Amino acid sequence: MALVQLDAKDYCYGFWFIRGKGKDFLACVYKKEGVPDWEIVYRFRYYSDGNVWDSQDRKSGYKIVILEPDVAKLAEIIEESLISYIEFEFCSKAEFVLVDGNGLATVEALKKSSFAHFR
Repeated sequence: MALVQLDAKDYCYGFWFIRGKGKDFLACVYKKEGVPDWEIVYRFRYYSDGNVWDSQDRKSGYKIVILEPDVAKLAEIIEESLISYIEFEFCSKAEFVLVDGNGLATVEALKKSSFAHFR
């Protein structure tokens, strides 16, 4: 399940990742080119094995669409609500990766993260 698929001209603000015992949480804020709305996509993953690829882990994904012109304000709202709640539930702090760029910038930023896997 791909959390987000960005084209070259789409804009990504960033990703949040929270690892819990036997589970993790991943969220992304992005905007498709020519669309005024921000999309917040997130998923929960519950581990069933140790595989990164071809895993039988259970995943559930969600999407929220918000018309908020100020991405910094939007990120603040996400941090104060969704992220703080998941941190509490998972007993773990979020890792945030600021992208502030297009699809290529997204790949480069995620390559430096501790949680993204590429093949």
